[in-house]
Amino acid sequence: MKREVLEEVGLEIEDEISFLKDFTFVRPDDLNVVGLCFAVKAKSDDVKIDAHDFEDYAWVSPEELSQYDHIEGMGEEVSLAFKK
Repeated sequence: MKREVLEEVGLEIEDEISFLKDFTFVRPDDLNVVGLCFAVKAKSDDVKIDAHDFEDYAWVSPEELSQYDHIEGMGEEVSLAFKK
C-alpha cells in the first residue's frame, strides 16, 4: 500500500492502514473491477500526479464529494474513512 500510494501520487503514508470495505463495478468496456478501500494518513499534502495518468486532484470533504465525478456509491467509503 505504501509503495502504491507513493508511486501514484507521490505521498508517503503513516504505518497505520485500516481496511474499510471492498466494492465492484463494471467499466464501460465491460471489464469487471474489484476495488479495495483503505483509510490511510498522509505525512504531507504535497501531491505529485503524473499528467499522463491524471488530469487533476482535489482534497474534498464528504459534503463536497457530490460536486465531483466519482465512482457511484463511493460516498459510503468516504463516510467510513472520515469516521476513523
